[in-house]
Amino acid sequence: MQNLDQKMLYEKTLGFGAKASHAKQVSSRLKKVLPIRLKDIERRYRTKQKPGRAARLALADRDYEKLIHELVEVNAEAFRSRILWEMHCLFIDARRSMQAYQKGQKKG
Repeated sequence: MQNLDQKMLYEKTLGFGAKASHAKQVSSRLKKVLPIRLKDIERRYRTKQKPGRAARLALADRDYEKLIHELVEVNAEAFRSRILWEMHCLFIDARRSMQAYQKGQKKG
């Protein structure tokens, strides 16, 4: 039974690690694309507005706001998964330490 629990713990830990890594990669890509998308939105406003006003309107645009929210959600997911991964790694280390201690107690 203990081996099954340990195997599930390892699988969960690997899953959280993979999820954190994937979310971090997606976040990195979104960060690279964000300025390009902002410039595209700004170009749409420049056809009818002065450059300064077009820049301000682009920053307040719904499409840009959605992109920012998407980036925040992906970053939050990466952070949450990273915390869960670290927590499970600490749990695995604690379990190993406890097992080593119990083996030492049996021998001595």
